[in-house]
Amino acid sequence: MSLTMRPTLLPQCTSCLRRISSLGLQEWRSGHQVRGKKKMAHAPTTVTVRLTKDVPTFGRKGTYVPISIGRMRNEFFPTRTAEYVTPAQLKEMKAKNITAERDFQFGVPDPAAVKAIEQQSQRSATRTVEVEKLAPKRSIELLSMLLPPVMDFRRRPQEPVAPVPETPAAPVKKERGFSSAAADLLAAQAAPTTSSSSSATPIFGTVSNADVVSRITHLLSENQEASRIVLSAEDVKFVNLSTQTTAEADKIRHLGEYKVEVRVKGGETPVERLVRVVPIETESATLQSSSS
Repeated sequence: MSLTMRPTLLPQCTSCLRRISSLGLQEWRSGHQVRGKKKMAHAPTTVTVRLTKDVPTFGRKGTYVPISIGRMRNEFFPTRTAEYVTPAQLKEMKAKNITAERDFQFGVPDPAAVKAIEQQSQRSATRTVEVEKLAPKRSIELLSMLLPPVMDFRRRPQEPVAPVPETPAAPVKKERGFSSAAADLLAAQAAPTTSSSSSATPIFGTVSNADVVSRITHLLSENQEASRIVLSAEDVKFVNLSTQTTAEADKIRHLGEYKVEVRVKGGETPVERLVRVVPIETESATLQSSSS
């Protein structure tokens, strides 16, 4: 048998309905179970993992360390640096009294050890510099043994300019005496002779003492002891180079053979060698040789 409520007990306006409904909602909320802040504070933020690699400030491979859940999920696990520990392994660790601890000093270099290594490297570098020094006498011996008698340099020759032929003047027939013939002979002897450099074929570019030093350094690099010899452009001097100005005394501008002296600082006698400037075959010369 159901009980019927009297109409006077029911709410008669919307404000009464709103008040009754709010009271019922508060009672429902008070009875609903919600996790509080205290329970949420006790949620674990780390997880025990097993390292599969040596990780500085964490530990060696195979050790158990605690690590934050986010770092394990985003960094260590994707890179296969660590693996999760199963509940069975956790029970076994507890039975064997194995604790997960992080080694903050692992992989961190000791300041004292680093300083000792730096001092040892500085001492070894000083010893290396002392070993690399060679006596001038030994340097001259190595240069005499390893340098070839002739060093060839190839350069492209310039095309010689054809001289403009001069039209000889018509000879004047006249009687010449003994005195006029003697005067012509003296004039011929007094006439200046052409130098060898003016008759030599000029080249494009030059061969300088720096080029000779570069060639000598390349030749000496094949020997371990001779590679320690240090030469500069001032240590190489051309002997039979006839130039017009002093600024060109260290440059060759023509084909031919030239004597060069290689000196070592502290050495008494220089090493003399021959520098030969030879032409490079041009395309026209190659075509002519192939056609012939």
